[in-house]
Amino acid sequence: MADKSIFEHVRDMLNKTVPGTRRKPKTAAAKDAPAKPNAPLGPVDGRAKAPDLQAEMHKRDAEIRAAVAKATADEKAALIKQQAELAEVRRKYEAELARQAAKHVETEATTYTIVRGDTLSGIAKRFLGNAARWPEIHAANKAQIPNANLIYPGQVITIPPR
Repeated sequence: MADKSIFEHVRDMLNKTVPGTRRKPKTAAAKDAPAKPNAPLGPVDGRAKAPDLQAEMHKRDAEIRAAVAKATADEKAALIKQQAELAEVRRKYEAELARQAAKHVETEATTYTIVRGDTLSGIAKRFLGNAARWPEIHAANKAQIPNANLIYPGQVITIPPR
């Protein structure tokens, strides 16, 4: 898991098929596509709503528990293993959220956790009032963002003062 963020690991875990069920994993393309061709993507600012991973993990846990009740002996072993993996992923996810929250509290500067669909210019427009000020955000976060075109959900960046 060293090369994956905990958020990617949670996503992969939630997309695994539950043994003994007909549930198929969602593909990234199907999950990201709007239901209707011209349907709005999300809230007013155009970003898609971030999934509630805690709720999704609890839902998956309930699915696995229900499948265990109906499973054969061979399927039960696989389900119990998947349930243990899910519990471990949930523990690591919650620890990462706690770490990020502590980091937000420790810093006096404004911090922001990047979500899917964000760009440095969009963040600059929202926090600094001008999209053209994105280089200031990039300069303040050079260690985390070596390439301004590559930012990832879950990264915590510092927003320079207005």
